[in-house]
Parts: sequence; structure tokens; C-alpha cells
Amino acid sequence: MLRLSKIFFVIFSSLACAILVMNLSRFFIPKNAGLAGGAMVLFYGLGGLVIGLIISMVLRNKLSSSILLGSNIVFSILITWFGLKIYQIDQKSKAEQCRAKSQASLCGRAPCPPTKGKLINNPSPDKVVCT
Repeated sequence: MLRLSKIFFVIFSSLACAILVMNLSRFFIPKNAGLAGGAMVLFYGLGGLVIGLIISMVLRNKLSSSILLGSNIVFSILITWFGLKIYQIDQKSKAEQCRAKSQASLCGRAPCPPTKGKLINNPSPDKVVCT
């Protein structure tokens, strides 16, 4: 049981450290990084994972079994919370995209295809007709 607790301690603390460093990386990555920003976050996360792995390997033999068990519970709650926040952000993003698409199609204000040409005036102001 103690061996399994030590294994989970190493895994959970490494993941928690990686997630924490990835969340803190937003303060170090410039806003105009563009597509390179994702790669920067990934490498910050990998660095945090390595640092967490080293620290947890050192601490796993020095901590008592009750502290290991308590820290495993705390780390698992922390990782679950971060996962739920990521899921909520993803669902909110999908809902906003769906809302934007449905408003564009309901209003009839979708842009003309670039190959078609110009707009024509029509008697119905609710719809845009492309020629």
C-alpha cells in the first residue's frame, strides 16, 4: 500500500506541478506570440513536469505515509478541478461559436462568397442577397 501511495504521489505531484507552471506561463508569454504561444506553453509544462518529477522523487522517501496519503488526496482534487475548469472553458467556447453561427444564419447576414461579386438591393432588409 505504501509503495502504491509513493507511485501515486510521484505521478500526481508531477502533473500538478506541470499544470501549475502551464497556468503561470501566461504571465511570461507575450500577447503577440501568435501560434508560437502554444509551443511555449507546452515547453513550460514539460519543464514543470520535470521539476515536479525531481522534487517528488526526492520527497517520496522523506515523507511519512500519512502525509503522502493526504498529499495524494489534495493533488487528485487539484487535478480534477483543473480538468473541470478546462472542460467548462471548452464548452463555453463551443456554445459561443454555435451562437455566432446561428445568429448569422438566422439574421441572413452571412458574408457573400469572395468569388461571387457584389450585393444587390432587395426589398427585404432582413436578408442579404449575393449575386
